[in-house]
Amino acid sequence: MTCTRYFIRMGNPPQPVTSSLAWEPLAITGGTDIELPHEGPHADRGIVDRFSAIGHEVNQVEERLDIRTPTVEEAKLLDILASRPVVQITQTFRVADRVGAEDDLAAETADILFPAYRYELRYVMEIR
Repeated sequence: MTCTRYFIRMGNPPQPVTSSLAWEPLAITGGTDIELPHEGPHADRGIVDRFSAIGHEVNQVEERLDIRTPTVEEAKLLDILASRPVVQITQTFRVADRVGAEDDLAAETADILFPAYRYELRYVMEIR
C-alpha cells in the first residue's frame, strides 16, 4: 500500500481545515507511472485521470459519513477542543477488476476528517 497524508490549512490566520490519510494498493499501482500520487507524469491529476492513465476506469465512489468526538491526537491536529464533534468521511474509489467481473477493486481508500462546526453538509440529488 502507498499511504499519503494530506493536511490543509486555510484562512488568515491559517487554521486546520481537513486532515486525511489515503491508501492506494501497490497491486494496481506498483511499478506504474502513478505509483506515487505526487510524482511522475501524472502527479496531482486526481484519482480518475491517474488511474485512467494506467488503463483502469474509476467507476464508483462510496462515502460513509460518521459524526463523532475526536481522539486526543485528532483534536490537537485540527486545533479544536476534544469535546467538539468531527466528521469522518471514509471514501472508497473503485475500478472494475476486469471486463464482466462482479466485484470491483478499491483503487483508493481515504479517511477524511474535519471539524463538524466549520461546515454545512448539504446534498442535492436528482430523482429520475
